[in-house]
Amino acid sequence: MPLTPEFEIKASRLFEAHDIDDDGYLTGTDYESLAETYRTAVDLDSRRPEARNLQQAFDQWWGALLMSSDGSDERLGPDEFLQSLRSLVSNESRSDLIDSLPKAVFHALDTDRADRVGHVAFLAATRRLNILTPRAIRHFKAMDTDGDGYLSRDELIEAWRKYLVVPDLDHPGGALLGAA
Repeated sequence: MPLTPEFEIKASRLFEAHDIDDDGYLTGTDYESLAETYRTAVDLDSRRPEARNLQQAFDQWWGALLMSSDGSDERLGPDEFLQSLRSLVSNESRSDLIDSLPKAVFHALDTDRADRVGHVAFLAATRRLNILTPRAIRHFKAMDTDGDGYLSRDELIEAWRKYLVVPDLDHPGGALLGAA
């Protein structure tokens, strides 16, 4: 995958959104906090399988980013994150890992277990991720490709995949993980 200016900007947005403690590095603690942000946004009990799956998905994502980096540190700076993310996205054998985050977020936000995410749960999560409500609503509507007023698991996965590879800087899929 070529390193386009749009990909660099998106990676930078993700880095900023995921650097929860604003120390200029990503660590496992940042990803633990990010999972906790989703869990608390919808009052998901930490003992529920969805909460454990959410944490596991973020842990796996973090582990994969670390393994894809050249550094020997347990943290990634912006440039290392960019290279690791690029490596993950361009490796087709890692598609299950790429999809694991939106799947886990979907199941955490599917609070009524109806196999769909409504705008209330989505807005609760994006609010905790500091995405302004008007922008979050716009992203929700754009991701709701069938227009039924809900996000399906497939719609979330597709939005996340496209966010990572389509050169559109305003693609709504980044809202899933705070990069909107």
